[in-house]
Amino acid sequence: MSEPTHNMINSNGLPDHESCEISLDEIKLRRNGDTRSLNISHVFNLADSIESMGLITSIAVDRDGYLIAGGHRLMALKLLNPTTRAAAVQKMICQERSRGGQEGAEKSLRLIDELRSTLPVISNFNFDRVGVNIYELSSAELPDKAIAIEIAENMIREDYSPREVFELYELLLIKGFTDPLGRPKKGERAVKPAIAAIIGKSVRTVRRKLEQARSEAEKSEPEKLRDKALKIIKSVQRVRKQLSQLEPAVAYSIKSSIEWSAAREGLLAALALVETLEPQIEPQIEPHDESDLDYL
Repeated sequence: MSEPTHNMINSNGLPDHESCEISLDEIKLRRNGDTRSLNISHVFNLADSIESMGLITSIAVDRDGYLIAGGHRLMALKLLNPTTRAAAVQKMICQERSRGGQEGAEKSLRLIDELRSTLPVISNFNFDRVGVNIYELSSAELPDKAIAIEIAENMIREDYSPREVFELYELLLIKGFTDPLGRPKKGERAVKPAIAAIIGKSVRTVRRKLEQARSEAEKSEPEKLRDKALKIIKSVQRVRKQLSQLEPAVAYSIKSSIEWSAAREGLLAALALVETLEPQIEPQIEPHDESDLDYL
């Protein structure tokens, strides 16, 4: 086990936790069973992304090693591990059969058989070093708190920018993933579902972010500068609103600070520079209201 690091999550009213690495066989299944059914495609996509990128989001366990959050990630690791793969597949088969509906179960079983062929014979992942967040509580004694942690853990995902999603896209293509127009062929690993699994968003969101990244790359330099300027103006408008909600003494202390003075001078200098430039592109929004900057 690696040296743990201590974290605080006071803002959500949740217990502190330690981040460290433990072996896969030290992680026990949830005490009271899964809170939701496993999404078969999502599990296999996670397995693909973990094999290529590693485990990006840690698994949450209680002090006794019982799973709190990360059931899909844990199942993906068990699929990758040759020693636990057969049991993991059998667990998914049993789930699909118990969900009812012979036709739907048969379809799911065909999907499992198809996706099994995409798993590596021997994984490069180190199953003795699985990243976990260990919470100092017993999920048996405090089941409601464990559920609250599960919800919070699943909601905390890094907000990947369009550019970062595009970089993931290019990296996974280099690693052998494909971007088929329709359903991937047998043995192919589709890149967009893999990215969706990594960032915890839908495939539709991945497509939208990729389109945004491509659109941004096609912009001219004046267009990029305009976009940056508009973002600054919107930030100024938000700050103005926030300051108006503060007590006068607090607002005054902020506006009297060195940081405020430096930011003010830099913004006004940038605005003065903009005024000297000749129009190079047609504006796509109405000009900002000068009164938005009066409070500076």
